[in-house]
Amino acid sequence: MNLTKKSLFFIVFLIIFVENSIIILADIEEKEHHSHQIIVINSLIAVIIAILVLFQESEDKNFHLKTRISVVLGLSCWFLANLTWAIYDIVLDVVPPEPSIGDALWLSAYVFLGFHLFVSFKKFRHRFNKKLIGVGVIIGSVYLTIMTYFTLSISSFENYRGISMFIVLLLYPLFASLLLIFSIILQVGLRKDTHHAVPWMFDSLATIAIVVADSWFVIVMVTNIVNEIWVASLFISAHYLIMVAGFLWYSRYLTHKTETSILYKCYNNIKKKRIMGIIGILIVLSISFYTLSNPLISINPQSPHHKHDKEIGSVYAPEDFKEIKLGALLPISGTLSSVGESDLVTLNIVTKDINEYLSDINSPYRIKILVEDTETNPYVALTKLKHLREKGVDIVIGPGSSSEIMRIKDYADQNGVMVISPASTAPSLAVVGDNIFRLIPDDTNQAKAISKKMWDDGIRVIVPLVRSDVYGNDILNFTRINFEELGGTVVDGIKYNPPIGQFAASLNRINYVYWGQELITLNSKVKELTLEYPLNQIGVYLVAFNEVVPILSQANSHPLLEKVLWYGNEATAKYKKIISNHKSSIFAVNSKYVAPLYGFNETNSKKLESFLESYDEYHTKTPIAFDGPYMYDAVWLATLTKIQTNNTNQIQVLKNAFFNISDSFTGITGPTILNEFGDRLYSSHDFWTVSENNKNETTIADRLEWIKVS
Repeated sequence: MNLTKKSLFFIVFLIIFVENSIIILADIEEKEHHSHQIIVINSLIAVIIAILVLFQESEDKNFHLKTRISVVLGLSCWFLANLTWAIYDIVLDVVPPEPSIGDALWLSAYVFLGFHLFVSFKKFRHRFNKKLIGVGVIIGSVYLTIMTYFTLSISSFENYRGISMFIVLLLYPLFASLLLIFSIILQVGLRKDTHHAVPWMFDSLATIAIVVADSWFVIVMVTNIVNEIWVASLFISAHYLIMVAGFLWYSRYLTHKTETSILYKCYNNIKKKRIMGIIGILIVLSISFYTLSNPLISINPQSPHHKHDKEIGSVYAPEDFKEIKLGALLPISGTLSSVGESDLVTLNIVTKDINEYLSDINSPYRIKILVEDTETNPYVALTKLKHLREKGVDIVIGPGSSSEIMRIKDYADQNGVMVISPASTAPSLAVVGDNIFRLIPDDTNQAKAISKKMWDDGIRVIVPLVRSDVYGNDILNFTRINFEELGGTVVDGIKYNPPIGQFAASLNRINYVYWGQELITLNSKVKELTLEYPLNQIGVYLVAFNEVVPILSQANSHPLLEKVLWYGNEATAKYKKIISNHKSSIFAVNSKYVAPLYGFNETNSKKLESFLESYDEYHTKTPIAFDGPYMYDAVWLATLTKIQTNNTNQIQVLKNAFFNISDSFTGITGPTILNEFGDRLYSSHDFWTVSENNKNETTIADRLEWIKVS
């Protein structure tokens, strides 16, 4: 069977479709890891095929060796770069430095591939007229000019990191534009040459794919579509397969196949088969490569990159049991993903404990919890609440943030859904008679505690860096009131739009560019205050979720910011990733980062200890979140409420029962007495900071730990 353009196009784009479908259809929290796997596999395949082509004979041996060796070297650099970035992301879970080894390898590949194109251009230059060359240069120049303009718009030059980041970001489109110029000239100039036109057509398509991929980072920054950063992976993975198609055509028509050629033997064995056989083999190989590489991210069975359970409940219930159906809105992905992952473990533990208790007392009831991921996105939270309501759920545990509560509040009030939040704290959500109940005290308490802590530490002026949502605005307003009553000053700081999506708080390089802009402004404000206040009287007040890690990691680029004290909020206290990331851990130690956390009334300390032991036995690498014990108590209260009301769906009956039960219930967090707003009445605070322990460990992460300071 002859290898035709049509069949080659069909096969390669079918494989591209299959592979990219894996990325597109994956859960948002899995896309980045799947992308790394597929790109590493495809780049390795491209290197192998390029090496096989290299060992074939050609009429023009000198030209063949020059171009094929340069292609092999270039693709090898790309493969090593992809492997390096996969290790950074999957194994080390850190953002690559600027520039990184991966950058050096990737940019080196452009040099080798550029040489390949230049030698090809020289060989066929007699076929190109000046007009064609001029058009190629103009297209490449226009592309480079546009990318330079946008790169300048997102860059800063106030420190070494900003300058190095600008250089790295600009080198990618610069080298890509050179490849684009040569590819256009060669493709158009050789379009009438039947055999040469096809590999150059694939080469041009591959170049365009890599140009789009290299430009995507800047496009995302300019348009602020951070959650779509993964789209670049589709073009990169396709790029290698398109190049492979070009190699196969080159091998078939532009080289001599000898009996000793491995590729020739493979071709001879395959060409007798039907086209569907070829397609089947290629698809099986693609899936097999993907499956074999999957252990990279599958070592931990409780890894957050695995899909979460949609339902949590008893399997061994009596035949005539009465099911209590509860809902849970968890931020399993997004900027509170660490909380959501922990809460998922807590739900499994509490559901097991409750169903075992109900079985022991011969109760006919068993509970089942329907879980939905809100992605820490208020709009998604509302959609997921509607899904739960359609399934007959009338008591929902969660969601994780006050912004989500605010978004779902009207729907819950109007549709008879009782919401029990273990994490929302915004004071503005304290409303008499609504359907929102909160098992954690509102932020009037936290604001008072953090204000006193800062004042006692000698801070006399605060520079805020806070989320501009209901949670951030509320806690800042009450902190301002309390701190100014003590005699201090709160200047106009920085309010940032809360990032949304899985990649918004990740260690992707894009977040370091984004936070670099905000931190330049923060550094400028602190510098101005040093004209009026000594450094030991200036404090930075950070109100954040998981984005705290890229913020602290980037802050170490500004030496002045390490010389003032930093204070955080309860969502960042004891957050493990602060100390597991090298740069953020160093900054947290140098800035003496302190964050408050609600303390437990340990009346039922044995029950709390039992829960913590169960959590540790769950074999998860996700540390327990600050709201975990409150989540545990929330499910117990919801269950007791449903049992006492005979599993009714009448909202007012449920609310009245919940108030009565919470007044007498003592959970693992202590007494759960509520105020008139349905929020927890009593609270206390502990303060936590990052400090070195006495362990003689080799890594900074192992030498650091969160310790209670008060």
